[in-house]
Parts: sequence; C-alpha cells; structure tokens
Amino acid sequence: MEFTRWTIGPTLAAYLRELLRPGMRTLECGSGLSTAIFLDAGCDHIALENESRYAFQHPCVIVTPLTGTPPWYSVWPRGPFDVILIDGPAAATGGRWGFMRAAGDLIGQNTVVIIDDVNRRDENALASAIARAFGLTTLEVTAKHPKDYARRARILLPSELAQCASSEC
Repeated sequence: MEFTRWTIGPTLAAYLRELLRPGMRTLECGSGLSTAIFLDAGCDHIALENESRYAFQHPCVIVTPLTGTPPWYSVWPRGPFDVILIDGPAAATGGRWGFMRAAGDLIGQNTVVIIDDVNRRDENALASAIARAFGLTTLEVTAKHPKDYARRARILLPSELAQCASSEC
C-alpha cells in the first residue's frame, strides 16, 4: 500500500512503528495502511470497518455496520487496549463521536489513544473530549512529509507515559 489522502501519513506511520511492540492489544477504528503496520509489529489487532469496499483484507478486520446516535460500530470488542487508533468512521457516515459511547470499555489505565485528522474541527474536538474525560496528556504529531497532506494527529497518553515520552524512562 502507499500513502494517499485517505491513509495515515508517513509521519504518523513512523510514530506507530516506534510505539508498537509484539503482543500489544490494539484496536483500530477504520482499516487500511495502518492495519498493515499493526500486523507487521506483531500486535494482537482488531480493526473495525463499516465499509466493506474499504476494508483491509485480513481476518483481524471486522466489517460491521454503524448503529446508534452518534453512530458507532455495532461490534464492541472487549477492552482495555494498549493502543487505539481512531481513523474512522468517516464524517459522511456520522463521524467519530460515537467512540465516546464505547470509550469507557476500551480505554484502560495505560491506553494510548491516537486520533488522526485533528486538523479537522470535529476530530480536534473529539480528541479534546477524550483527553478531558480520561485525564490524558496530549502530544501533537504534525505533518513533516508531503504525503502527510498537512494532516495532523493527536496522541493521548496517561501522564506517566507522557513524562517518559519527553525523557528517558
């Protein structure tokens, strides 16, 4: 796969490759290039996808419809997860705010949550809401490569992990 306007960018991909370790329990909202990165890292990975035409072809991808208000996937995997990447569902299908309905079951004491596309108002607001609700510290991943297409991501970390990210722990 290659980087496009619909995939995560190379800067976030590099961050993921540094963060992920074999055996981590990971959840991805959406699927695609990032799914391959989780699998290559040896993660115990689940990807939720509401559009079969966009689904990465691997058994870890669960194609499931969106339900409820705000809409979210009808399958709710049992958490907590080590890393959660929110890169779906798309705004045209109701956006990503449905994550807040499931968040309490998915986010644990040491979960790292990554929200892609925070250059968009809704994703930026969702990242702030998750950080507030779970007391997470925010780090920005700014675009550094032309194939990032000026998109940014936000990393939400428990305070202890954020301190380690800024020093040697």
